[in-house]
Amino acid sequence: MQLAVVALVVVALGGWTRHNPRACTADKTCSDPALPFCDIDGSLGGGRNECIAVTCTPGELAECRDFDAVVCDASGENYAVKTCERGCDDEAGCLVTPSNNLLAYYEMVDTRADLIVDGGTIDTSTGAITGNPNVASFLFPAPDGGVPIRVFVARRVQLGDVSVVASGTPPYPALAILATDEILVTTRLGLDVNATGSGTAGMFDDPPCRSSNFLRSGDDIATIAHPGAGGGAHATAGAAGGDIVEFPDKEYPTLVGGMGGTPSGSAELVPLRGGCSSGSETAVGGRGGGAVQLTSLAAIRIEGKIDVRGDSGAPNLNLTDFQQSSLTGGGAGGGILLEAPIVILGDNARLLANGGAGGSRQGSGIPNEVAPAQGAPCTLTDCGVGGNGATATVPATAGLGATYVEGGQSTGGGGGGGVGRIRINADDAQYTKAVTTIEVGVVTTGVVAR
Repeated sequence: MQLAVVALVVVALGGWTRHNPRACTADKTCSDPALPFCDIDGSLGGGRNECIAVTCTPGELAECRDFDAVVCDASGENYAVKTCERGCDDEAGCLVTPSNNLLAYYEMVDTRADLIVDGGTIDTSTGAITGNPNVASFLFPAPDGGVPIRVFVARRVQLGDVSVVASGTPPYPALAILATDEILVTTRLGLDVNATGSGTAGMFDDPPCRSSNFLRSGDDIATIAHPGAGGGAHATAGAAGGDIVEFPDKEYPTLVGGMGGTPSGSAELVPLRGGCSSGSETAVGGRGGGAVQLTSLAAIRIEGKIDVRGDSGAPNLNLTDFQQSSLTGGGAGGGILLEAPIVILGDNARLLANGGAGGSRQGSGIPNEVAPAQGAPCTLTDCGVGGNGATATVPATAGLGATYVEGGQSTGGGGGGGVGRIRINADDAQYTKAVTTIEVGVVTTGVVAR
């Protein structure tokens, strides 16, 4: 009898199930913050249906599960499972659909090279990149209301102290970089005036956002009186140029400065384009800021500066040429489009799409990264001070007029340029930025398409 009881106890003990504290719940979730992710099939370092600790790089793909991508979240301490409408690539994760109809270029490149530039140049006219001859590029034709786009397709991208130029003739192609891995900007990505001084990559110069100079020429007053040109526009308007007043014995006692450009373009930066210039594209100074699109299937991290500020107006260099001498307004800020599942703007990140300042006969407008660009001063009695460029919160100001002084060559100040656009598309239309991040432009957000 005693043996039977012992056997019964052994059988009963053998039937007990010991609880695994790391086991996922029935709905494949985990309750312990230290073990936040359920490893369903044991492929991420745990057992099947086991909760695991996570240390990962934000935006990094862990694995594909059919049409789902397991991706490191912004904290680097958990994974997020994303459903991919277009499927999951074992290298790139969910296939993001780039804005501006650029998806086909991803699929045209089978082997993608890394794009690493530190202290070099990207030329959107030729496709040449300092030290990176193997990165594929294509030229996307200009759509209605936009500009051509030089599209580079790469794997991992790291940019530091990069000057983007367009070495050819108008129209100047904007820059787009499509990456399957992370895009990192470490110091500066600047869309600069090209070597010939004639344009920036992606600047847009069609009316009505391009401002005007004083257009009446051929009159004898053209050599002695020069109203200022207006500033270019983009997200916000450009300001007017300064007048010349009290002109004696003429049919027109006041010579009115050029009008500022009117806002144009779209908040989504579709089509992609930059800011508009002051007056004619042949002007010295006052060019619109350029346009850049960075699209990553993984993540974008900005630790430095992306600079698409409008060019500030230059001094009147040729007072015998009426058309040239009045073109001194500021160019409008350009366009910055960032799109990835995760977008992170770090402590030193600066997205700059300020409007340029107006020039005067004595000098060029003075750029500024945070405050409005300052109009050029003028200490003479017959010239006007340039207007200030716009920021997201401060509109452009008009150039000051001048009173005609007999025997002089009176000049009005150029108007300031309008501010540009910043568009960020990310998962749930949410991106991360540090307290010290600076964004100068009209900022809008959207959901990354994938």
